Amino acid sequence: DNRDSTEVAQCLRKVGTTYERLGQHRKALEYHQKALQAYGRKHFRETRQSVAYCYWSLAADYEELGQYRNALKCFEGALKICRKQYGHENHERVAYCLLRLWALCGELDQHSKSLRYLQQALNIYRVLHNSHNHAAAIDHCRRCMGALRSSLGNQQAADHCYADADSMSQQIPIAPCYEGTEA
Repeated sequence: DNRDSTEVAQCLRKVGTTYERLGQHRKALEYHQKALQAYGRKHFRETRQSVAYCYWSLAADYEELGQYRNALKCFEGALKICRKQYGHENHERVAYCLLRLWALCGELDQHSKSLRYLQQALNIYRVLHNSHNHAAAIDHCRRCMGALRSSLGNQQAADHCYADADSMSQQIPIAPCYEGTEA
């Protein structure tokens, strides 16, 4: 039944995550693949967020094993699920998937694709900034985009990204540091 297969899948995913934390990524990969199979397609609507987590875990395993193309496919799967799950693109989990895809495309020297993913993530963080404090994420995205554009030979666009990031940095509230309290 649905509940039993979902519980089995969750247990398999947790075992995989335990192996991942122990640094045993091949074993983690094995359990995350089994978890994904256990979730199956029959009850996908009820378990789709768990399936997305499974894809994230598989991607992390593949990435640790240096299998970037497989990791990329898994994050693309997670992105597709997150976009369906949240009904719109302006969600933090969608932005997370996009940032991971950006990094993986960079590892695979797919710089133009990487730039598109980073731009999409930046656009989401700009929308989210109005309702949450995502200024630091925007700053990070702009600096990464500057570095990527510089590596592609477009220094003028890179300088523009850096200037935007510097402007954003001035808007980020910094919490005061207290070295201690007076007695």
